[in-house]
Amino acid sequence: MRTAVVTGASRGLGAAFARVLAEEGCSLALGARDVDGVRAVADELASEHVVEATAGHLDVTDEDSLIRFRAEVVERFGRVDIVVANAGIGSFAPIVATDADDVRAMLEVNVTGLLSTLKTFAADLLAAPTRGMVVVITSDVSARVFPGGAAYVATKHAARAIARTFQQEHPELRVCELRPGATATHFAGGSPDRDLHGHLTADEVAETLRTAISLPDHVRVEELVVRSATQAPDL
Repeated sequence: MRTAVVTGASRGLGAAFARVLAEEGCSLALGARDVDGVRAVADELASEHVVEATAGHLDVTDEDSLIRFRAEVVERFGRVDIVVANAGIGSFAPIVATDADDVRAMLEVNVTGLLSTLKTFAADLLAAPTRGMVVVITSDVSARVFPGGAAYVATKHAARAIARTFQQEHPELRVCELRPGATATHFAGGSPDRDLHGHLTADEVAETLRTAISLPDHVRVEELVVRSATQAPDL
């Protein structure tokens, strides 16, 4: 039974990814800054799908937090086969109105936090009995830009570069960049209950994860882009 780690798993995409992993029979190690929220997700999935699930506080901007979380996972499960690096935040404003504190916060979570997550679990993934897999959740803007999104987009371009580099540094692993388009979640102050026209649901995005983890070990999906059919395609 594979063990999957999901960061930012207390709600939204993280919780949806955890559900798919449970349905695929994975043991779950769920982390988030919202401890009550992430424990509720773990308890629900363990009850519904009869899988082992643990949850705890995880702040990807704090290396000590990552180290403690990783130690708890290894003690509980003895292995890590899949890491879904989902933790991320967003703030949007024109460049002339961009707040420096918002930029620093996004860099800490979306860039430094991703680097620290990969660093923390790299050895476990390399030692996994199956070919270790990393799924880095970026955005469809990791390869484009839009007005009002300069700082956020820059962090997602950086995350894309990190994912590609990690794959080159560890060809024995499988690294997939998952790039969702507009999705109705709580992200950046949104709500999953808002008008869904032009938006995916978190569950729809999570279905792409099922595809990636279900393929044979010798198949590497390097990039998945998923958008609502009503969202304008990239030029």
